[in-house]
Amino acid sequence: MPDINLIKRIVPRIWKGIWYDSNKGTTKIELSNSVFMDGHATNNGGGIYSKFNIAYDNVTFINNTADKGGALYWAYNADQIIEELVFINNSANNGGAVYWSGSYGNIDNCNFNSNDAFNQGGSLYVSSSATITN
Repeated sequence: MPDINLIKRIVPRIWKGIWYDSNKGTTKIELSNSVFMDGHATNNGGGIYSKFNIAYDNVTFINNTADKGGALYWAYNADQIIEELVFINNSANNGGAVYWSGSYGNIDNCNFNSNDAFNQGGSLYVSSSATITN
């Protein structure tokens, strides 16, 4: 059973399923066994908007939409590592599944399936330093 299961959320502003903005950047959220499905944000991150570190374990994003980062928008000081996440059928104008404008980070062994962007980055849009491994 998922620890967090957010389904059919429509959020008319920047903030969506989870909006994480720690003023010190030292607190870390941990998400595990979670599903973010059918979320929508008119701006950034249909599932999650993160300015700081989030630890992920067995998290799936399905059918989320936003202007940037249909499933996940990660920005600013988020030196993030995302591993073994699943992104299915998410869409955005830029970064169908993930929009990454933060500082350094890694994307390891993630599954991107049927994500779409109207402009750039069907699955992934990266505007900073990135290490991507599969």
